[in-house]
Amino acid sequence: TVGIPILSLGEFEEFMRFEKDLAGLLMRSFPELGQPVGIELGSGSSSSLRIAYPEGGEEWRLIIKQGQNSLELLRNIELALGALRDDPKNMGKVLSYVDARLGQKLFSKFTE
Repeated sequence: TVGIPILSLGEFEEFMRFEKDLAGLLMRSFPELGQPVGIELGSGSSSSLRIAYPEGGEEWRLIIKQGQNSLELLRNIELALGALRDDPKNMGKVLSYVDARLGQKLFSKFTE
C-alpha cells in the first residue's frame, strides 16, 4: 500500500546513524572492503546494506536485524572483519556477505 511508513522516524534515524558509523569503521579499518552504497529493507526484521568494493563492479552485503544495539553490532563487525582479513584461507577470495543477525555469531561467505 502506498503511503504506509516502513520504519518509524526514530528507526530510520537510527538506521542512517548506523550506516554512517559503519562507513567510518570501514574507511578507518578496512578501506579495501569499500563503502555502503545502498540499503535493502527486507521482509520481517532483517535488512542488508550493500557495500561496494573500491575497485567498483562488485558488492558485498552486511545482513543485520533491525533493532540491534548499534554499538555492539559495530564492535562485533569490526572483530569479525579483522579475523576474516587475517585468516590465510581467505587470501585472494572476495567477500560475498556477512550475516550479523545472531549477535556475536557472525557468518560469512567468500567467492573465489
